[in-house]
Amino acid sequence: MKRLRALVIVVGSATIFSLGLGWLFNTYPMMPLAASQEAVRVDRAFNGLLWLSIPIYSLVMASLIYALFAFKSSDDKARGANYENSRGRWVESLWLVVSLVLTLGLAGFGSYELKHILADQKNADMEIQVNASQFSWEFFYPEHEAYKPQLYLPVNKKVRLILKSADVLHSFWVPEFRLKQDVLPNRVTQLVITPTIKGDYQLRCSELCGLDHTVMTAQVHVVDEETYTQQFAEGDSW
Repeated sequence: MKRLRALVIVVGSATIFSLGLGWLFNTYPMMPLAASQEAVRVDRAFNGLLWLSIPIYSLVMASLIYALFAFKSSDDKARGANYENSRGRWVESLWLVVSLVLTLGLAGFGSYELKHILADQKNADMEIQVNASQFSWEFFYPEHEAYKPQLYLPVNKKVRLILKSADVLHSFWVPEFRLKQDVLPNRVTQLVITPTIKGDYQLRCSELCGLDHTVMTAQVHVVDEETYTQQFAEGDSW
């Protein structure tokens, strides 16, 4: 009866914790808007890990809190049972096995999503060159032979960004697109993005690159095909 009572208390508390955390993350999402095709896969992996972690965290915390009160020793010098003599040894062994299975499963799930993201990087509908330097961004559109201080992307088009740095290490990151790519001096890196939601976003350098690192931003505009073409109709270049 005592073990059943303990089980009910722990499981009941864990359920309440899980429901509370579930409500919290549903009400206040941790991720910004998913505005690219790649963001869907990143969020799927992230949410899978998050929602699996909630019940595990709740169960561990409920068990810990229960143990703090239920097994508190009346003698400050008393010791608990050694692992070899513990009647709960099977629980500890089971927990290790379950943890191993979960770790391998999550690694496999993350690798599966990453594999598909990398596969999508092979082909693109168009290319844009991105030049980074302390502390600004410049964008060159080969099809229109134009430079601009802002990045324009046609919605639902797979765009390959050719990234170059003129000085130090930078990193291209638009939170709504999820993917991040280092921009290296003396080396060309690439990133393929497929924006799916029209709107204005902010590009940030996510690698400490100097004194004015925090102001190294640029506007990103995801527009329809007609609006994208109009940006170059007058032939003006930065």
